[in-house]
Amino acid sequence: MHELERQVTELRKKADDERAKKEAAVKKLQEIVTNPIQNNPFLSRPTGSSRRHDRDRNDRNIARRLEQALEVERTKYKKLQTEKDEELSTLSEDINKLKREYFSTIDLRKI
Repeated sequence: MHELERQVTELRKKADDERAKKEAAVKKLQEIVTNPIQNNPFLSRPTGSSRRHDRDRNDRNIARRLEQALEVERTKYKKLQTEKDEELSTLSEDINKLKREYFSTIDLRKI
């Protein structure tokens, strides 16, 4: 009987130890799930100057993209400006042509 009580006590202790390990593992997993980058060494970013380097690189990338977008807009503007100038030139030529035709008809009427 005494042996059985000792075995029951040992089994309870083992069960409690296993339960504590499982609870610790669950708690750690919950921490990783709630904040994966900070707690997962495979996903975490290096600390210190590397973050500053990453931020600088990101800023340079953003600046480059903005410069590219600005260049695209400048190209569009120049193209529109050229088209507008061509249209104005064509309209001006048409107006001058109409004026010449009008005045030539007036001169012919006088004759």
